[in-house]
Amino acid sequence: MLSRDITLRHSWLILLTTGWLGCSGEAEPSDADTRHSEVALAALGTVSMADVGACIVTAGAPALPLPDARGADVTRRWRSYDAAQHILRDVAVDADGEPLELEAATNTSTYALLSDRGRLLISAREAGAGALQRSDYDRDTHGNAVSYRQTLTTTRGVSASPPELPSVAYDFVNHYEASSGLLRKHNRSDGSASINYTHDANGRCESIIDDVWVERRTYDANGRLGSQRLDPLDPAVAAGQAASSITTHLYDDQGRPLAIEVDGGGPGALPIDGKADVLTRWSYADDAGVVVEYIDYDSDTPNDSLERDGQQVSALHRWESWSPGCDAVQAEIPVPSGAACVTE
Repeated sequence: MLSRDITLRHSWLILLTTGWLGCSGEAEPSDADTRHSEVALAALGTVSMADVGACIVTAGAPALPLPDARGADVTRRWRSYDAAQHILRDVAVDADGEPLELEAATNTSTYALLSDRGRLLISAREAGAGALQRSDYDRDTHGNAVSYRQTLTTTRGVSASPPELPSVAYDFVNHYEASSGLLRKHNRSDGSASINYTHDANGRCESIIDDVWVERRTYDANGRLGSQRLDPLDPAVAAGQAASSITTHLYDDQGRPLAIEVDGGGPGALPIDGKADVLTRWSYADDAGVVVEYIDYDSDTPNDSLERDGQQVSALHRWESWSPGCDAVQAEIPVPSGAACVTE
């Protein structure tokens, strides 16, 4: 595994759920307080669905919420952030705000331990039978990954690594420019794979090159990520298996995301033709509620029929509705600053 700092395709909700789009190349101090609950990676209590201060994310498919929407199409999660312990929880709950049983197949709860500056240190998701699929990251002083361990474990504390043997384990070496301290290269310690980076004159991530792809980024007049173009390093070898794509980011007057549009690429190796093949769009209510809609016209698991260019076509269609209380919760979550190249 060599992780990039953003997945170009099927990365919907990334701006709202993480804020990890652009990360700083500055040195990152260690967390001062390492004391955590031994059940940190778990649901703690219940939530009142009538609590206007709670962040409730309601997800559904195949269409936007309607009064007669089938209950089976709707899931709910309670999002909270413990600032003292740096724990972000997205807990799957029922219609009454009760966390789902650990054994429930529909329990998709996730948990994350963040550093002071918002870098991911531990991520975990419920895997059934009381176990977690857990990923642990060690980071250097710049905040970039130097090791990664993935483990199926029953350990819910975060003060120590799981005792079970990891199913995936990698160590990395990061190389930095001597003058600027910006990331230049990230490779596995055994040299089996690597990623190279370049930055523009403003210290922003300009290109990311791995063994297969090259990604080039541009920024808008306000310094926000404007576009990402992904091309195979060897188009001849990739013919019929991969194709170039362009991801465009749009914002409103307040700098909030309006849309992310992916043109080309994907499983179908679609051409770049000026039409969005994968679309994520945000709408904002006056009460601070947010609805995020996701449409993938290239999905091999469509669940809806939508109009596109005057024709009905099949597509994967989802939505998420974020309650007004999410605005305050999101504001508490630390977000890495800057737009330098980083590794997750």
